Amino acid sequence: MTRFWIRRRGDDSAREGGADTGGLVQAFGKLGNGLRVQVTAEGIALIGEVDLATREALRQALTLLEEASVASRVVVDLSCLTFIDGRGAGLLADAARSLGPAKTLVLRAPGQSVRTVIEALRLDAVENVVIEPAPNA
Repeated sequence: MTRFWIRRRGDDSAREGGADTGGLVQAFGKLGNGLRVQVTAEGIALIGEVDLATREALRQALTLLEEASVASRVVVDLSCLTFIDGRGAGLLADAARSLGPAKTLVLRAPGQSVRTVIEALRLDAVENVVIEPAPNA
């Protein structure tokens, strides 16, 4: 089982991650071997790689994001993600479906290798998924 730590805003202590994350605001920290997840103002940023070793950690992070999200747009920044396998991309599609039609999952700034996987699996065809470039692009 992958363990990760959640910090609440204004709290220097950390606690083990779980479903009770109402105050989720700061960094998740390192999840698995090669994946970091950072909480942003609009959602999360994925840093590193999503593969067999880190897929469960991504699933947990996306579940926490879904539970903590109140905005109509939930952003997953992919600009620092260097690799994602097909099943990892499938987790993004599952997260979009879990958000429901009233919310949009924004996949921001995927690099070329990540974009290739996303397009091959037709994530852009999922009703509430939007792929957008980096803000300054």
